[in-house]
Amino acid sequence: MKSLPLAICAIAFMLSSLSTQTQALDRTIITSGTGEVSAEPNMAEINLQLEAINLDGNRAKSDVDKRVNRFLSAIKRLDLDDSSVIASTLQLNPNYEYRNQARVFIGYRASRNVTVTLEKLDLLNQLMDIALDSGIDQIGHVQFKVTDEDKYQRLAQQLAIADSKKKAARLATAYGATLGPVAQIQYQGAATHLPEAQFRMQSMSRSAMQDQAPGKYLHDQLRFSDHINVIFELIIDN
Repeated sequence: MKSLPLAICAIAFMLSSLSTQTQALDRTIITSGTGEVSAEPNMAEINLQLEAINLDGNRAKSDVDKRVNRFLSAIKRLDLDDSSVIASTLQLNPNYEYRNQARVFIGYRASRNVTVTLEKLDLLNQLMDIALDSGIDQIGHVQFKVTDEDKYQRLAQQLAIADSKKKAARLATAYGATLGPVAQIQYQGAATHLPEAQFRMQSMSRSAMQDQAPGKYLHDQLRFSDHINVIFELIIDN
């Protein structure tokens, strides 16, 4: 029975130690860090659409195919890599319209999308001229990008980490404490803001574009941002 008091003392010591550790963990500071990096775009992704309607589905398909082939042949002068052009999709659907409350078949609608990745922005105007001359119906959108997105995203993350450390250290000092190790990291995730073209050519019809005088295309800078929540332990000198 003499061992019972020793066991009780051991349990009491363990509880005391656990309570001390819990109190230490309760002494924390939660901060958030943000980082943002801007970059000048050096490439663009252009989406082009073509369509044709004909009572004969084969003729509708042939129409858009010919114009796509004409465009692909014409852009060879730009010396683009083969992987920079995607023109693999084709949709062929019956097309109807309502006349006197009755649905009337007016033909088959054939449509194709062509996506071009342009790694030289100074060729953008020339590419659009070629698209118009080749019979492209519409330029859907132009998405500006930068070659090495990962590099800028990593830099934004480093800035977010440094920002969280700076805030935590400043607050700890202000309250007479010392910043301890990291207790928990809550990662919110990165974000990339890729602006689309802002030169009034987005979703512009072919006829409207031909009436426009050629000019310079202005765009916003790309923005890469990151956000992190961090919990630090606080060391308080008694």
